[in-house]
Amino acid sequence: MRDRALAEHVGGGYALTLMRANGQRLRMQRYRLGLTQAEVARKISVMPSTISRMERGDSAGSLRTLKKLADLFNVSVDSLIIFEIDNQSNVG
Repeated sequence: MRDRALAEHVGGGYALTLMRANGQRLRMQRYRLGLTQAEVARKISVMPSTISRMERGDSAGSLRTLKKLADLFNVSVDSLIIFEIDNQSNVG
């Protein structure tokens, strides 16, 4: 919850939107491998609640955790993180 409070303080809704989008990316990678949150947590040696909070966008996760997830999913850390949202895709 500390990450969420910081995001609200620093970036408001935009930062929270980024955290949620990053959580969706993590969830998609987990689904791609057919793993549960508990299985992912066990494989990277974290608590299942860590994975749950990250997928919900309540926590950004530590760099160490992101690196372990990227290794597990066989992707780069960059591919798990969205740094900005392209608002032009919503222009119609």
